[in-house]
Amino acid sequence: MALGVFVAVFLFTFLIQRHKINNGNVLAASLEKFDPGYIISDYQMGNYNSMSEEEIQAFLTKKNSCPNTNYNYYLALSANPNYTWHFEDGHFVCLSEEKFGDGEVIGSGETAAHIIWQAAQDYQINPQVLIVLLQKETSLITDPIPNNGDYRKATGYGCPDTAPCSSQYYGFKNQVRKAAALFHTVLTGGWTNYPLGNNYVQYNPNAECGGSIVNIRSLATSALYRYTPYQPNEGALAAGYGTAYCGAYGNRNFYLYFEDWFGGITDGVIKEVVNEAESEFEQPIDDGTYRLYPKVYSDKVIDIKGGLVTSGGLQTYQRKTTDAENQIFEIKYDSTDGFYNIINAETGSAFDVKGAGTVNSTPVNVFPLHSNCNQDWLFEEDENGYYQIISRCSSRVLDAAPSGNIVIFDNHDGDNQKWMLVKVENDHNISDGKYFLNPKQYSDKVIDIRGGLVATGKLQTYQRKTTDAENQIFEIKYDSTDGFYNIINAETGSAFDVKGAGTTNSTPVNVFPLHSNCNQDWLFEEDENGYYQIISRCSSRVLDAAPSGNIVIFDNHGGDNQKWMLVKANE
Repeated sequence: MALGVFVAVFLFTFLIQRHKINNGNVLAASLEKFDPGYIISDYQMGNYNSMSEEEIQAFLTKKNSCPNTNYNYYLALSANPNYTWHFEDGHFVCLSEEKFGDGEVIGSGETAAHIIWQAAQDYQINPQVLIVLLQKETSLITDPIPNNGDYRKATGYGCPDTAPCSSQYYGFKNQVRKAAALFHTVLTGGWTNYPLGNNYVQYNPNAECGGSIVNIRSLATSALYRYTPYQPNEGALAAGYGTAYCGAYGNRNFYLYFEDWFGGITDGVIKEVVNEAESEFEQPIDDGTYRLYPKVYSDKVIDIKGGLVTSGGLQTYQRKTTDAENQIFEIKYDSTDGFYNIINAETGSAFDVKGAGTVNSTPVNVFPLHSNCNQDWLFEEDENGYYQIISRCSSRVLDAAPSGNIVIFDNHDGDNQKWMLVKVENDHNISDGKYFLNPKQYSDKVIDIRGGLVATGKLQTYQRKTTDAENQIFEIKYDSTDGFYNIINAETGSAFDVKGAGTTNSTPVNVFPLHSNCNQDWLFEEDENGYYQIISRCSSRVLDAAPSGNIVIFDNHGGDNQKWMLVKANE
């Protein structure tokens, strides 16, 4: 009897101490902006590189350094035959110092920080989400004296409200990885009983406590409801971290801990990009209708599979010159949020990341225009005039996948993630005719066939002639079958030809008898001053008057040696 009283007193003290430590660190959060339909963004749940293993360890140690050194307390707790505590080196071992093996093995194996980090990497789930989940389910992050029972059901996986936990999911490592896998499944478009859109969500496991319709607007929020299928009622929201009649607290506490520990629910680094876009170049793309060329396939454009459909996949496809409405898109800036929509004008459907997904290789389709983040995009221009197109939901970029599909993917700066935007009105913006091509940098020089009127030879810049100038005069001819131009010397019939169909910087441009390969095909892009950049179909690099005098192709750097005035030969 005396031992029973002793244990009871210690347990009462333990509960008070545990409660103080759990709640003493989390007093700042407010629930004024809690939205049951958007508890966390897809970007944040999928931001699996938000913390390194070392940063996770430092966070766990900061939150809980295992301060309890009361050995008598340990002896008293050890009288409980159902649970065990780990006391070593004069103190209770808590989560920040514990090691875990497979199953329910405690005391040897991997650290909690490593297990959390590895699960985050393997399932592409934010480790902060797993940390918050551990806290809201079992208080393990701040608990100074956890026991094997707490670790057994660490994330509450396989622990329904109406039945005991399933033993097949016991063990800290098992619990963390199962939770991460579930979140990953929903975040990548897998099954969920709370899909995007309107769902009835109860306030409590007791159906008599009621519920309400919730418009779920992120897959990450859907994942939280699949895990914990209740929303807080008004009483639970008013109680902060406290309790209320008919209340449920899992998703409320998830929100509160994320607010207090990691700065709240936002769309993450995309906001930094938005701020940069607003402060530095505001609206970098003029509203208008465009074709979108990937740098990696300069003869292809983005195309709606199956033609003019209101809902369907996007792909790269050979550019059309007739019946091309499914390859033409209107780019429209929305000044209210600083993002763009990319809309097919004929159908009114917009570029749309499927299911508001945020993970690599999520398809990009067209879908009727709405206001969710998966139809919002930013444009980031590089020094060569190409754009990366960034999804608001995830900060991943538009990617021309090897399969031909358009997807989102981590930015690796590849040519399949760089896009040339060509206004439709510029598709045929040069009148067919004979011209001198005068580089802006050398106003007294023009492009010239070295050696005179030869059928095969190098191009150079050379002093403009007034007589016998046939090797400096070129006919620009539009080919309506493919939408590109040829630049032909009328006397020889030979055309501007990138040597060997090369695509690298400084590849020479020669003349060569006319054929149908891409290295004789060109686009013209006019600037506000009437100069043109002349773009090779094979590589999307531009015509460049090199310092050597040779004509080459090179990355677009906007220099005057890449800008050309077209002067009619009869002027």
